[in-house]
Amino acid sequence: VDYGPERVREQNGMSVRQPPGTYTVTLEVNGEEFSRELRVLKDPNSTGDMSDIRAQQALMEEIQRDHADAADAVNRIEWFRRQLQDLQAVLQDQVNQILKRMNKTMAPQVAAQLFERVGFHPVAVVMEMEKLALYVGEASRITVEDLNAVVGRTRQEALFELTQAIGDKKLDQALIIASRLQENSIHALAIIATLRNFARKLLLFSALQSQKEYGVFPGMAPQVFQQQCLPALKKNDRWKNELSGHPYAVNMQFKTAAGFSMTTLQSWLPLILEAEMRLKGSPIAPETVIQHLILSMLRPVSKGNLQNQR
Repeated sequence: VDYGPERVREQNGMSVRQPPGTYTVTLEVNGEEFSRELRVLKDPNSTGDMSDIRAQQALMEEIQRDHADAADAVNRIEWFRRQLQDLQAVLQDQVNQILKRMNKTMAPQVAAQLFERVGFHPVAVVMEMEKLALYVGEASRITVEDLNAVVGRTRQEALFELTQAIGDKKLDQALIIASRLQENSIHALAIIATLRNFARKLLLFSALQSQKEYGVFPGMAPQVFQQQCLPALKKNDRWKNELSGHPYAVNMQFKTAAGFSMTTLQSWLPLILEAEMRLKGSPIAPETVIQHLILSMLRPVSKGNLQNQR
C-alpha cells in the first residue's frame, strides 16, 4: 500500500446512524448556507424501544472511536517506519565513509545486523563501527564473527530483558536493568532505539487486536493463535518483519500489548522522542534521562519534573 510521502492513509471514518429525533441539516453551496429541519422516524419494523436504540448507538460510537484509534495507530507506525527507512540510508553512508577511511570492507548483511543490534542512531553506529574496524586489526574485511565478538547477541539479550521488565510493568527491575546496561557501555541512544521499536511493535499489535477479522484476543490458547490468527495476520506483508519471530514469542507480545491501553502506548512515542532530544541537546546525565523515561512510561509523572536544561 502506498501511503504517499507523509506515510498517512486517508481515513473516511466510520459512520454511525443517529437515533430517531428532530435534526437541523445544513448544506453549503458557493459560500451560502441552506438549513432545514429534518425529522428521523423510528423504523416501524423495529421491535426495540428507545432505550435499546440508545444502547446500540452508544456501542456503535465506542466502536467508531476504537476504529479511529486503530487507524491513528497504524498511521503513526507507518510514519516511524518511513523515518527508519530514510535514516538507514544515512547510516549506511556513514558506515561506508568509515570503511573507506580505515581501508576496510564489510558485507551488506553485516551492516544490517549492526543496525539491528545498535539501533538507528548515528552516534552509536559510528562508535560501534570504529570499534569493529579497530578490532579486526590488519584484516581488510569485517565479518559476522567480528560483529558477534564486538557487538554480540548478549547485548541484544540484555536489551530484551529491559523491554520484558517494562512489558511486565516491573518498574524497579526495569530501572536496575537500564542502569546495568549503561554500566556495561551500552549507549543510551541504543536503549532509546530499543524502547522505540518495542513501543512501536506493541502499538501495532494493540491496533491489530482491535481488528475483529484477525480474531486475536487476550488469553487465547497459543495453539489457536498459531493455527488460526497468525496465518490471517501474515496475509498482509506490511507486518512481515514484526510477525517473523517464533509463533509463541509473537503471541506473548500480543498478550503484552493487551496489558496496556492504546492511549498509554501512544503516549510512549513522544516520551521517547523527548528523551532522545534530551540526550542529544541537554547536559542532563544519560542515566537520569533513561530513568526518567522509564518512570514516565510505567508511572506517568507530571510534566516539568525534569526540565530540559539547554
